Amino acid sequence: MKKCISLVLSLLGVPADERTRRGCEFVLSKPWLPARHPVCIVPCYTAICLRFLSYFGYGDDPRVEAGWRAMVQWLERDDGLICWYQKERPCHWLAVKALWAFAFAPDAKGVKAAIANTAEVLLSHSFDFAGEEARWLRFGFPWYLQSDLLDALEALAACGRAADPRFRALAEKVQEKQGRDGR
Repeated sequence: MKKCISLVLSLLGVPADERTRRGCEFVLSKPWLPARHPVCIVPCYTAICLRFLSYFGYGDDPRVEAGWRAMVQWLERDDGLICWYQKERPCHWLAVKALWAFAFAPDAKGVKAAIANTAEVLLSHSFDFAGEEARWLRFGFPWYLQSDLLDALEALAACGRAADPRFRALAEKVQEKQGRDGR
């Protein structure tokens, strides 16, 4: 529960204080890095943790630096975005979570390449908005393990990919959702 609260607090822009520090220390005291044995921690969870840990000032903590290295290594794998939940296909929710994490990453070895590769996977995907991937157009907050198109676009923009023409095409899908009242 503390990880969910820490994420939401960071998304709301709450400043770091003793309470957020205790929440971050709690998360860091538990398994949170991607692994297969003895505990399977999915990389999207690690990406979420990296995002809020960095937001709350832990970005250069050695425990978090290990997380950056783990995420880069995970995404360098040919199957780095493959997810059991997505029926063994690339998980675009993970791509969004990874991009959000990398938006807060220090300029570490492999991060720029990981951003470029992950952004490319997301931008080159042909979303089936009328079918199986219609949920990407159901906007919500806060997103934990899942995501929506608005979240994806914000993550891409945070990583400097808003000038890509494919970004604009996806942004138009969001704009199409606008009602007469402007919402």
